[in-house]
Amino acid sequence: MLDLPFGQGLVFLVGLGIIGYGVALGIRAWTEKFREQLSAEGQSGDAGTAYLWLGKIGHAAKGVALSIVGGLFCYAAVTHDPKKSGGLDQALREVLDQPFGPVLLVLVGVGIGCYGLFSFARARHLSR
Repeated sequence: MLDLPFGQGLVFLVGLGIIGYGVALGIRAWTEKFREQLSAEGQSGDAGTAYLWLGKIGHAAKGVALSIVGGLFCYAAVTHDPKKSGGLDQALREVLDQPFGPVLLVLVGVGIGCYGLFSFARARHLSR
């Protein structure tokens, strides 16, 4: 794709789009916009508090992971090296190679697990 006319620009724009979605997930976590997806029952009591924390942590972690993927796409476009772009697995490998990488990787993994648990809660307490 990078060798096509405007290929680098397109890959860079895709990377920016992925980063934008990651940032949107982070904003969604901060503002708790995801609460709209849960019924009142899903937001009340101790279970509701847990669901909200899972949603907050999960959306933030997913946003961070996707922003890293988008960053790799942008980096690949700038360096004109398609091997530099990759999916979530390559993004997580990049995190692992950083100082405190294993700790960061565990935090991102726990966060994505929280997103998964929130998804179960959302399926059970879907707001209609």
